[in-house]
Parts: sequence; C-alpha cells; structure tokens
Amino acid sequence: MVKPKIRGSLTFQDRERYLTINADLDCFLWYVYTSFTRSSIHSAHVTLVVWIYDPENADSKEMSHTAKGPPEHSKTLSRQFLNLGQSPSVKMLHVSEDSRELEESEYSADGYWEIDVPSISNYIIGVVIGKPVTFQGCFVARTPFTMAKSEIPPVNVHDVSISTPAGSELMITWSACHTTKAVVVTNYGAFLTHDEFRHTKKITFPSTVLDPAVAQKVNDVAIVQVHIVFLIDSSAYFINNDKMFRVGKQHKLPERGILGIKERIWCLRNYPVQVLASDLSEAILWTKTEIFLMYPSRNITDMFALVMEVDVLKSLTGFKDHVTLAVISACYDSVPSEISVLLACTGCKTSTQLYVAGFNEDEGHWFLRDLSLPAPTSDPLHMEVVFGASSSMLLWYSDKIIYSYKGSKFTGYIKDTETGAELSATALGTVIHQVVIGSAGNTVIKMKNNDMFFLKFNMKDVLKLSAWETEAKDFAIYVNGHGDFYLLINNGTHIYYKAYPLKTEVLSATNPLGEVCPYISFQHNMEADTYYLDMGTNMTFWAQIVFLENVGLSTEVTIYRSHLLKQNNSIQYEIARGICTKNQTVTLYHDHDYSTEGEYEDGIISSTGIMTIEVEPSLTGRTCMTPNKVAHINVGCPVFRDLVIEKPTNCSNQTFTFKIPAKYRWVKTQGEDWVQEYNLALFGCPIEVHYARPFRPTVLLYEREKMIGTVEANYILWEMNARNDYHYNTTVKQVRCLSKAQNMSSMVPQDLESITAYTIDRYWGRHNYVSCFMSGGAGLLGTLDNQYELMNHSGINSIIWPQDYDGIFLFRLKIMDPNYSFCPYEAYFAVRTHGIIESLNMLKIAGWACLIVVFFWGVLAFSYYRYVKLFRALHFVDPVVSFNSEITSMVSSSEAKKYE
Repeated sequence: MVKPKIRGSLTFQDRERYLTINADLDCFLWYVYTSFTRSSIHSAHVTLVVWIYDPENADSKEMSHTAKGPPEHSKTLSRQFLNLGQSPSVKMLHVSEDSRELEESEYSADGYWEIDVPSISNYIIGVVIGKPVTFQGCFVARTPFTMAKSEIPPVNVHDVSISTPAGSELMITWSACHTTKAVVVTNYGAFLTHDEFRHTKKITFPSTVLDPAVAQKVNDVAIVQVHIVFLIDSSAYFINNDKMFRVGKQHKLPERGILGIKERIWCLRNYPVQVLASDLSEAILWTKTEIFLMYPSRNITDMFALVMEVDVLKSLTGFKDHVTLAVISACYDSVPSEISVLLACTGCKTSTQLYVAGFNEDEGHWFLRDLSLPAPTSDPLHMEVVFGASSSMLLWYSDKIIYSYKGSKFTGYIKDTETGAELSATALGTVIHQVVIGSAGNTVIKMKNNDMFFLKFNMKDVLKLSAWETEAKDFAIYVNGHGDFYLLINNGTHIYYKAYPLKTEVLSATNPLGEVCPYISFQHNMEADTYYLDMGTNMTFWAQIVFLENVGLSTEVTIYRSHLLKQNNSIQYEIARGICTKNQTVTLYHDHDYSTEGEYEDGIISSTGIMTIEVEPSLTGRTCMTPNKVAHINVGCPVFRDLVIEKPTNCSNQTFTFKIPAKYRWVKTQGEDWVQEYNLALFGCPIEVHYARPFRPTVLLYEREKMIGTVEANYILWEMNARNDYHYNTTVKQVRCLSKAQNMSSMVPQDLESITAYTIDRYWGRHNYVSCFMSGGAGLLGTLDNQYELMNHSGINSIIWPQDYDGIFLFRLKIMDPNYSFCPYEAYFAVRTHGIIESLNMLKIAGWACLIVVFFWGVLAFSYYRYVKLFRALHFVDPVVSFNSEITSMVSSSEAKKYE
C-alpha cells in the first residue's frame, strides 16, 4: 500500500492506492511507428519502424506514442540488443492463415529496424516478437500493436457540423474489430480517430445531405466495419469513404422513426461462419414496431434487411392477440449468432412488462428468453452483454442496473457492496452515464457526477472506486483493443485522453475489505479461438484450478449447442499442504453413423453447427484478473481442407484437343468422333500411365498447403465424357461382398442422354450409398462376376485400360463413405495412357507387297520391250560377212533378218 504524506485536509486526489510490484523479466518494450509516407497508401506493403525502449526512461513522446523516431536513449538500447543478436519480427493477426508468417526485419544505422508487412486492409494488426535475448537481465516483451493505414477523414466536403443536444454527456463508440478507430460526439462537434485519439478529425456533413436545423440532434452512432452510421433526429445517415448520404426507402430502411442502432461489441473475425455464402449481420436498427439488420459486406441497396415486425413476432413467441408490443432496445447477445430484443408488453399484466426475445441468425428462428420484469421507468433502457457461451447481460436505465446471468438463471438488481441496498443513482443525486464492459468481465459504471463503480460479471454487487476527476470534468470511458481503460476528457475545445489504471483502482478499493481472489491460479490449454471438428474426429482440452483447502472450487464448462458433440469428462484431484489442485479433462467427439439415416441430408444439417464453449472457475472475485476462455467449435466441413490427387505439377500450359470414337461412349453422338478440348485449369497435368499397368489414384487430404494424410474412404470415378472403354480388375466375388454391390448400371437410370458428370450425384452418392460388406444390405448378391466399381487406398480394385489404343480419360472422383466427412469432397484429374505399339495390318502389308511386285515386274517388262525396240531400229551387220565388202553390200535387209 502506497499512501501519500499530505499536510492539511485530504482531497480526492490524495486517496491511498494499492500498488503491486512484481519481479517481471520483461522490462523493455517494442515501439512501433509508421507515417505511411515511406510506402504508398495503395501499396501492397507498408514499412514499420521498430525500436526498443525502456518505459521507465522513455521520453514523453514515446509514452504518448507520438514519437516518429527513437530518442538517443532508445537508440543506444536498440544498438546494445543488436550487438547481442536481437532481431524483431512481426506476426500479423486477424488475417488469413496464409498471411500469418513472421515478417523479418532489417536494421538501420539510425537506431531502428524496418519491417515490411502486407497491407491487406485499412488496419495493420499484429504483434512484434523478438528473440530471447537479455540485456542487464531483462527481455523485450512481445508487443501487440494496431495501426490505421490512413488518417484521412471520411469525406473532403465540410459544411454542417453535427453534435449532441446542449447539456448532453459525451457519446462514444468504437469499432469491434479495430478499436483504435472510434467516434466521439460532443455538444460542439463529432470527431473521428484511427489511432486511439492521438489524432482526431472533425466530421461534417454537406448541407445537401443534412438539414442544419437537425445537426445538433445526434441520438446515436455506430461503427460497422468501414462504415459509420449516425442516428440524427430519428433518421439514419451513412458515411463510407467519400460517400455521405441519408438512408431511406431505396435502402430498405424507414426515412424517420428509427429509435436506436447497436453494433457488435465483439469482433466476428474469429467466428467460423459455416457456409461461405451466408453471413451474420453486424448492426441492429429498430423502430417501435420493426427490427432491421445491417450486413456491411453487401451492396448498399441490400445492406439493410427487415427481419421482423412486432405483430408477427407476437404470434411467433406466444403472446396473446390483444396485447401490444413495442421495441425498446436491442443488442447482440453473448453468443455471436444470437440477438436479444427488449420488448415492452402492454396488456400482458396490469402494468407494462418487459420481455427479452431472442433471434438466432444461424438457424433463423425467434424465441422468448426466460426473463421478464416490470417496466421500471419511462427512461430509455440499454442492454450490454458479456462474451460467453450463455446469455449474460446487464439492463440499465438512468437509475438502476438489472443483471441476468447464465441464461437468466440468476436475475435481480445490482446492489452496493457498502450498503447492501440496490444501487440507485437517484439516491446518489445523479444518473448513470456509461456501463462499459472490458476483458475478463471487468465492468465500470460511470455516473454523470463522475462517480465510478466496479462490477465483475457474474457478481451481484458493485464496489465504489476512488474519485478520479472532479464533478465538473466532462469525460467518458474508452477501452482499447488490448482491454486497457482510458478516460476520454473533453475540455470544451478538444478531446484528449489519459490512462486509467483499473487494476490498481480495484485493488485499492478491495484492500480495506480484505477481499482476495478465491483461487490461486486458473489455467487451460485452449489457446485458439476457433476449432474445427469433422466426422469421426475429436478434441481434448484440460483446465486446472488451484485453490486453498476447504474452498471447494472447480472448473465450470458451459457449452452452447452441446447436442452437436458427445463428451467425456474426467477430474483428478490432488491436495498437498493445504493447497488443492483440480485438473479437469474434457474430450469432445463425433461418432454418429449416417449410413443408417433415412434422410441423409437432413441428418447432416441437424448434426452441423457452431458450438460455443466457455471455461471458467466456478467462483470468481473482484481481484481475479484471469479472463474466462470462450472458443467456437465448427462442427461441420472445414472449408480450408481439400482433396488433392497426386499428379505431375509441371506440364505444358498449351491447350489441346483430342478425339474420342463414338463407339467408346455411353452416350452416342452424331458423327464418328467426339472432339473434346482439354481443360488444364480443372484437371491439371494429366497422369501418364502405361496401358498395361492397373491404375488407382493416390488421393490426399490437404489443409491449406499442408498434407495431413491419405484418404482411406471409398470413392467412385466417373469419366467426364462418358467413356465406357475402361474397366475394373476386381469382381464382387473377389472383394467378398456379403450383399449386392452397388454399381453405375444399377444405380443410374439407363436414360443416359439427360445425365452428366455433374448430375450423377442425384442417383448415386453419399445419401444412398450402402456398403456390400453389411449383411442384409442391398439384397441378394446377384452376379458375382460383376465388376466392383468402388475404390479405396487400401483395396485391390484398380482400373485397367484398353489394350489396343492410347487415350485420354477425364475423371471426377467423389467420396462415397457417408461417415468420412461433412464436406462433399470431390476432385478432378486426367489420365493419359501410353505404350501401345500398334499391331501390323496383314491386308495392308499384302496389298503394298503386291503393289511393289507388280511395279517391279512392270518396270522389268517395260525395260525389256523398250530395249527390244531400240535394237530393232539398229542396222544389222554380220561380223563374218563384213570382211567381204562385196558380199556385205549385196546382203539385203530382208536377208539380214534371217540372222536375228
């Protein structure tokens, strides 16, 4: 306990404080800065400037996070760590798994490191991680950071300034996913910040959009992703980048009469939306009789949707026809997929009653929560919830706060610890200004006179904290992305902030009461926020709580949608020297047999969903700072998994065509050949297979870029061009079936003209697959010599190819096992056979041989008769007679022929 020594009377600033001092080895921190001038605003990467600083010796700019370069002390410290081998890296958060790699750094001579990180959105969220290097016995702590990519105001047109009505309290809201982005509205203007109020920009509207007469009537404001929605004089005004407009009928929202708007206070980024085409809303708007949801990822004309009217809701939730319902307030509930709507019922009882209706966005149904109470006042009521696996909320108005914990198992009015009476702001001469919920269920209640109270969720009383500001000071409470509390102070001309040490204040207030945390430590191994469970898989986690003997604590596990998975629990208990240790292990698993389902698709739908699990101590206290762990389990198809056929990766990118003779297709076509263009993008490189070798594809299961195993489930192959010239080398008899085996001819209608490779699933798929190894399955065995057409990795069944010609076969592979996965796995691949040596055609050989012989003898005959003709044309001279010239001259030509 640290208590100031003050002469004279004490003021509120002189109250004693409880100060905790721990021997922490992480003495130094990383400072992260970027001016966005080193990189283009539209660049794919942004350069971060990082250095090491000592919080105890930091200069004022470092402490206020306005430094743009390291001061001399930090330069020296960074160089010391550099000499010891220190090198920081940045791990990106809230991005896809593929973008979470550590980004390496490069040291600059100016005393800092530069790190290029991907700029994939308007915000850079990550953590700086250093090597385990010590200097003077101290490490550099892992330092999370959030930075806005741009500090540009929403619009460039400045005309009408907006504000709250005169005498109103500060109004503040911040983004659920990027808490550095916030909007504060005062009675002299509205201001936007992207960096936790280190810099602010004034928000104004053009006079063509907003009537100056209503500019000082801001009722509410919400930040929904990149959009800002103002509620001004019961009308909605929309800001998106450089666009400002009034939302109306063309956007499916009323022009006037909107009573409130509420955005999510928990980021949806880690919530595993089950179907990619579906999305959850991120803001609720309501009138007295209608409820609207906002989907910021959609086009502006479809961004708002009417989800319910109270007259319809009255019949859905079981209210009588004569009663009158009115919407009072609405908010997102503890479970991200649910919405709570506060209804006022006139006619339900003698006085107006309040009820809470719930809406499940995943399942699309309305229900009535087990919470009702008399309407306490005509003042506006507000609702705030805590993140969890069961609905836990606070309802409050200007005077009192009502709690509803654990699905309305515990309800009542919040009490004051000191008096034991219900907390009443009216009795204190003030009204409630803010109820702010931070991490670990830590809640601060701020009164208009600046009194502050602390409430721990699941507790029923509040503790008054020491005064921090005078009653005349105008401020509001703000919580950043790391759960730190700040006081946002308005001095009448501008906004500034200062840190609020909530832990110190709580310990100071509880120390005189002797309150301690009921447990010594609470630990668990659920590190991730999201898990995925497919068919036949399981997950196991443990939780450990350590406490003093005879306290009787345990770990409490709350599960939302517990029917989706089965569970086993085991508890081990140990006690030594008055210290008790209780370990609880929980295994969640899925083992449903879908082969017996009459309606397979209905069974899949009823078995899939998002389960939320919360792990917490059975008893907590105001001084306990360990947050409850809430995680989501997606029981269904892991969208990041895919089937991959093992095949070549490098081949020519040129497209080509090939021909298939019509006689080799099930579906006969006009003409002789079916010409097909090869789709390299769909089938990838073809697998080269020798025609004489039986073939069975190797089917692998990948999780993103990592192979996690070989698929062992049964599958079928369908040739995309309906080729029928390949066969299977195994018969029903060889695989030893116990009942009739399904095959293409028995499952698919013979009218093949209307069937394609994409529609064959209607006739034969997981929904009607029956294994022939089950006795009493599909009937009698039938012909045992029929081909067995199902394949798997460990079986003997393979494809055999035509033996007299090569070909290209395009296959679609489909998993048939109904108990293998929730995913409708399929894959495409191509096979090109080779190695055929075409047999000789004897008719052609004989024909060519005859032709050659005829040609040869023709040439000989032609030569003979040609030479005969030539010799006949020559004069004959008898070599004997030629010696007698007289005789020679007397020989006539007719006589000469005798000598031929």
